[in-house]
Amino acid sequence: MKRRLLFLGALCVALGALADDPVVMRVGGADVHRSEFEYLYRKNKTPDSNLNVEDYARLFALYKMKVAAARAQGLDKTSAFREEMSRYRADALEPYIANDSARFYDLVEKGVARSAVEREVSHIMKHRTGDAVRDAESVRLLDSLRVRMASGESFADLARRYSDDKSSAQSGGNLGFQRVCRLPLSFEEAAFSLGEGEVSNVVETPQGYHLIMGGRTRPAEGRRKVWVIVNPTKEAADSASEEIRGGMAFEEAAAKWNGSETGALKARKGLLGKRFASDFPFAVDSLLHTLAPGEVSAPFFDGGAWLLLRFTEPEALPEESERRVAVKEAYLKSEDVTSVLTDMELERLASVCGLELCQSGVDAVTSASRPERFAEWVVFANSPEAMLTPLLKIDGRLLTVADFAPLVRTAGVHPARGSQYVGASLKRWELEKARDAEQARILAENPDLILLLREYEEGSLLFEISMQKVWNQDPALQKDLEEKWEAELKATYPVEYINRELRKIK
Repeated sequence: MKRRLLFLGALCVALGALADDPVVMRVGGADVHRSEFEYLYRKNKTPDSNLNVEDYARLFALYKMKVAAARAQGLDKTSAFREEMSRYRADALEPYIANDSARFYDLVEKGVARSAVEREVSHIMKHRTGDAVRDAESVRLLDSLRVRMASGESFADLARRYSDDKSSAQSGGNLGFQRVCRLPLSFEEAAFSLGEGEVSNVVETPQGYHLIMGGRTRPAEGRRKVWVIVNPTKEAADSASEEIRGGMAFEEAAAKWNGSETGALKARKGLLGKRFASDFPFAVDSLLHTLAPGEVSAPFFDGGAWLLLRFTEPEALPEESERRVAVKEAYLKSEDVTSVLTDMELERLASVCGLELCQSGVDAVTSASRPERFAEWVVFANSPEAMLTPLLKIDGRLLTVADFAPLVRTAGVHPARGSQYVGASLKRWELEKARDAEQARILAENPDLILLLREYEEGSLLFEISMQKVWNQDPALQKDLEEKWEAELKATYPVEYINRELRKIK
């Protein structure tokens, strides 16, 4: 709602700023400028029409009365109306705004190019804590590890010692082969750009901070059907293997030897479904690539149980057009991609609107969002510090921390996540302010667009109030209802015509 009010405020300022735009009438005390009146008069006056300015002025005044009655009734404040106006405004402004969707499709095309291969990847990870100081320490640690690798220390040894991802740390940080859309975008972009044995700078993802080492590359594969026998004991797995070698069908053995805790697998005779090889842990992926299609693996231990596997030949990799659809759908759902696009849009808007965050304000917000202070956020938001500390410069205006902090809803947010939550809120607020500033600039440069938006808004209100008062009533009563309503409106909203200005309109 606040954003809509800001937009309408910008619209009104822009209207008032129109040069040589005198008042031609007042309806209920509200000024009507020549630009608005003449714009609608020209639209309604056809070449063969006898409509003159004086007659149209009376019709226009009545129109304005009905719109004022609709506003007085709060019809412009309903969620349905606000959503409709928001959609129309977005459509009307779209031709004037740089096409940020092109940036998204550029990301998609790069993802499609990567989708033709799979990359072996290792990483050393430090979890994001939400505490800016501790997170900065994690980044410094990773930077120091990179220096140690340059001096000859092993990536795998350092991963075992320092990585917070314990599942991969035990294998030297190895995540196995990865395909597109499985990892955060920033991680994916870094992993697929590295040469074998090359180590990245620190990469930030929503989950934490990473050093990434590139590995081998192989052609991407399609899915394959996979059957599995899972049993907690080696004895049972060995017995299943022996019976299969003796001629028992794998499906029969799976129904017999899958453990009681895998009832669904027993019922499906071991069919796990269609899977990519890279869906499995690195060790299982490697095993799949040593077996021939249809061959049954020897029993092996993984994830706390003993397993036997059988699989089919992988399907052909989908055509590029199909992969493009899959990449697009995955990226549309990705918070990481949304964050990247937001950063891109902010970068563009910074040049348009002179957008700049003030470091003193960022420092104040960061400090107040730390776990030990987060519970007192409301106090901070209304403090003299917040009111006096600049946070955002935009189009020559200076907004303070107090313009942002009270908007952050902290209820239900754990203090440990305070910094991350407030940081995300700050980015959304910055983007909203930048978009508002861009829209205000567009309106100031395009007076006819202002009038078009007002026409649509007031036309919608006119329709809604007329439906309520007259058009939804008994047709036999509508004429009398219309006359009675118009009499009430004229008594409520007196009209003053500025005839000297109206006579200038031809």
